[in-house]
Amino acid sequence: MLMAKQTSDGMGTIVTDAKGWTLYRYDKDKAAMSMCTGSCAQTWMPVMAQGTPKVMGVQGKLGTITRDDGMKQITLAGWPLYRYMGDTKVGDMNGQGKDGTWYAATPAGKKAVTSSSSGSGSSPSSSMSGMPGM
Repeated sequence: MLMAKQTSDGMGTIVTDAKGWTLYRYDKDKAAMSMCTGSCAQTWMPVMAQGTPKVMGVQGKLGTITRDDGMKQITLAGWPLYRYMGDTKVGDMNGQGKDGTWYAATPAGKKAVTSSSSGSGSSPSSSMSGMPGM
């Protein structure tokens, strides 16, 4: 799987996979544990690790957790990462703010918010890089 960051209008810099799909974090997740299982994980697809996760241009600490099914899920600053089934094309952010708990992840692992909101966590854009998988 490849991960990278890209600038998105009004959202500052967000984290994407190598293909450009937006990656999200879930406010109900807990340290080292994904709370999105069952039907949730069908709509919000966990970003699974294959090998050691590697990226450039991401300030947050990259890691993994072991899900209940034994699979390894990639984390950014401790937050498990997901793709949203409702994103139908690269660059979509249809999951942003969904249910007040799902947000695109910034390179520091924070919630992406519009630039008019405080605490956007935005940072300058940089080139993309990757890691094995997806």
